[in-house]
Amino acid sequence: MSRLYKILAFVLLVSSGGNLMAQANPDPCDFPSVTCQNGGGNGIVLSSGSDTILYPAPGTSAPFWVGLGDVATNDIDTSAESSFFMTKQSGPGEILGSLGGSTGSYVYYNDVIFTKSGDYVVQISASATGWTRDVVFRVLEEIDFCSEAPAGECGSVSGNQIFVVAETNIIPVDAVLPIKVGAIDSLTGLLDSTFSGTIFAELSSGPGIMYGSLSMTGMKWFVFNDIRFSEEGDYVVNFYEEGGTKYGDTSIEVEVIAAENVYESISSEEINIYPNPIGKEFTISSSQNLMGTNVEIVDLSGKRVYLQAINENVSKVSISSSILKSGVYFVKILGNEKVFSTVKVVK
Repeated sequence: MSRLYKILAFVLLVSSGGNLMAQANPDPCDFPSVTCQNGGGNGIVLSSGSDTILYPAPGTSAPFWVGLGDVATNDIDTSAESSFFMTKQSGPGEILGSLGGSTGSYVYYNDVIFTKSGDYVVQISASATGWTRDVVFRVLEEIDFCSEAPAGECGSVSGNQIFVVAETNIIPVDAVLPIKVGAIDSLTGLLDSTFSGTIFAELSSGPGIMYGSLSMTGMKWFVFNDIRFSEEGDYVVNFYEEGGTKYGDTSIEVEVIAAENVYESISSEEINIYPNPIGKEFTISSSQNLMGTNVEIVDLSGKRVYLQAINENVSKVSISSSILKSGVYFVKILGNEKVFSTVKVVK
């Protein structure tokens, strides 16, 4: 398996434990959204490209970088170096981990952990230039992943298989692909609630580059919320645990479509599927006309189990669930190479 990213910083000290773990630090100069150039520095640039960083739930760390560059374009200035420091200005909890000291044109923070969910205002400063930038870290709530396990619940089991659920397997170029990842016991199907370690996302095949935060460290399970793809086409993404031997790898397929093909007038908030959990049938209701769309149902492995074209001038359609076994599914409202909405349902 070829690795399409560079491992630049290899060691992470987890503040709460003391175990040494690895994090994936891709070179941002390889990202399609970043240009590295000699000169042009006028401030502090961030991996998020904005003043807000969407961060995983309390107790979990994900790598992000800060650097010197052009704040208007988010380009990195490779001609200058500085040490960077993080200082909490406000927030509902504490910030743990190594908050400064590394030096470079850009540096990765690998072990930053927040103790509570919510918004934190953090000032990042560059000692060599005196520049500062206030950044909002939006720390997400911990999700309940147990119900999505094959057995529908968690347990104090010895997991042996990485378990992955993607919110969708069709996304536009450079859009975020949210993915939930944990470990299960392949015999019982229970999600391992005692898991602790680092899980990596790695591109196995595809025409472009996969970029963003490609690893997470913590306990129980993770939500990867910064995985993106640079070009249209079919990709295979592999998820594996740092040791590579205790847990079996898991791969998912992702179809990346052109950004201009995305139809944005129907959002998730405008699609209603009921009842949920579904019974013998369920209804899809929209605030807009559904004519010309397709209803696709996929299971947790990404396999399509149902497809129906809507050829009538309607905003509501009922679908029989008799072909579906008990479990968790994703219902997608699709057009011609367009993703309108994806809704998770349980039977």
